[in-house]
Amino acid sequence: MPEEFAGVVVNELRRLKDSLDQVGSQLEGKKTLTPSERASVTEAYSSLKDELRRLHEFGTVGGIRRDQSESEERFFAPAVNRALQALRAPTNTNPLSSKWSALLSEAASEISYQLHRLEKELEQARRL
Repeated sequence: MPEEFAGVVVNELRRLKDSLDQVGSQLEGKKTLTPSERASVTEAYSSLKDELRRLHEFGTVGGIRRDQSESEERFFAPAVNRALQALRAPTNTNPLSSKWSALLSEAASEISYQLHRLEKELEQARRL
């Protein structure tokens, strides 16, 4: 599966995972949130959900209407779809009682899984 666009997909999946991890880390170990912390986390969570919805619409890096590359079809679109499904808590719920941290971790895991599969396949292709 040597595809030039695969590197772009790898980078985008890494960026999405890092974004999910960053928002999740803001909630780790918290029992309460100040109003400003809650506003910040809510904005970040909402932005992530919006971005994942946009990317999910066409299943392409950048969320634009065009034919999917092979790596987008096989790895990127499924990762985005599953990550979006994982972020099922509405943005108007309490981040702590709605367990946003666990949902963000689940979404990051979905991205990581597809990223690992793609990197493994690329590594195998390089060996041939």
